[in-house]
Amino acid sequence: LLGAKPEKLHKARPDDAVDRKAASDIKLYHVSSASGQLVVTEIGERPLVQKMLDHNDCYCVDLGGQQIFVWKGRGATAEEKSGVLAKATKYIEARGYAKTTPLEIVNDGSESALFRSVFQTWKDPYAVSRKKFEILKF
Repeated sequence: LLGAKPEKLHKARPDDAVDRKAASDIKLYHVSSASGQLVVTEIGERPLVQKMLDHNDCYCVDLGGQQIFVWKGRGATAEEKSGVLAKATKYIEARGYAKTTPLEIVNDGSESALFRSVFQTWKDPYAVSRKKFEILKF
């Protein structure tokens, strides 16, 4: 039913070792067509901060092969927005990551909690702070 028994099994790695490695291998890539061609450039690694993202461009965030985020800035060109996904897919292949590596598209202003957690600092303009909440009390 499951096929032939493999000749040799690899030793299991503890989850915490994989998590530590992934946390230390976080990288940020800038994807821009400013030069006339779509170019990918590594611009940072952990710790990342929100100010590294320009609303006029697209970015890929590599979580050490555990997951890839594709962030699309609201002012990015149509070429950048459509090409960044293809670049991310080629990046996964080039790095030898599994074909099942999660690839999440993140739109500027609609960032998930998981995406925001990758950054050391993240200010959400729509978040309700305690001060704002107290003003809203009736």
